[in-house]
Amino acid sequence: MNDFEVSRTPLNCASLLAAVLVGGVAALAASPADAAPAFQLIETSTATSLQPEAIGDPGGTTYTGSNGWPAGTGLPTALGSWPLVSGTYPPGFAPDVSFGNNYGITGFHSSNLYLTEDAYVQFEFGGSGDADYQDQFYVNNVLVYDTKTSSTNGPNPTGQYLFSAGFVPFKYIANVTGTGGTSTYTIVNGFNTANPADAAAFFLGFDPYTVSGTFTTSGTSAVYIGLSDRPEIVPDHDFQDLAVKVTITGVPEPGTLALAVIGAGSACAFFRRRTQGSRASRQPQSS
Repeated sequence: MNDFEVSRTPLNCASLLAAVLVGGVAALAASPADAAPAFQLIETSTATSLQPEAIGDPGGTTYTGSNGWPAGTGLPTALGSWPLVSGTYPPGFAPDVSFGNNYGITGFHSSNLYLTEDAYVQFEFGGSGDADYQDQFYVNNVLVYDTKTSSTNGPNPTGQYLFSAGFVPFKYIANVTGTGGTSTYTIVNGFNTANPADAAAFFLGFDPYTVSGTFTTSGTSAVYIGLSDRPEIVPDHDFQDLAVKVTITGVPEPGTLALAVIGAGSACAFFRRRTQGSRASRQPQSS
């Protein structure tokens, strides 16, 4: 060894790979439970706060017209024949003071659906309620449900959608009749505001059978979405027009550990070749 040569400890590839695997497994085991993907109901910058709602309208009527879709259940309500739990209302029910104090799902208008982590998400048809107009529901800007015509995806989209963390990419398009006549409104998740006069908006509420109480704002339970396709000035604040249920169904496979193992293996191969080359260069040359 000359004065400028640095002593090197041989790389133990087996130990390195074992350390990566053990560390990766430990990291996965140490991941907090709250890291699982969840839904949050949040307001937008244009709304000062979430507006609580209890929905007592039965909803859940069948689609009419030629599309042939089955009857929907609508948002969960007592008048909609949703079942009791041990003889009483589910924990997420409350009386709707605007509809004879009949009990139903609780949630918020002026709310928007936010996904906290990357996840697979499924949408389910919940019925057109008493929609008088052509209302449409889009996912990723693709038409999924339509109250007047059939959709190529049928009553339930095939497969699952993989979404990144953020606002779930859905929107409603509603034809609304108000004091100014009939207009078409597009209500995009992330920009849903309080139901204004002469406009349309949607409601969000967690599954009342799986939450611990009323007016829940976050959790892993399914969320019900309901459109009100007429403004409050007309009064039609039932949010039972074109109901949809959205559920987190899984998470993407973690790739971090696999990438770490591949990286460690590549490092081992590199240093092995370098060591072999260095040894060969130090062999005495025969004259």
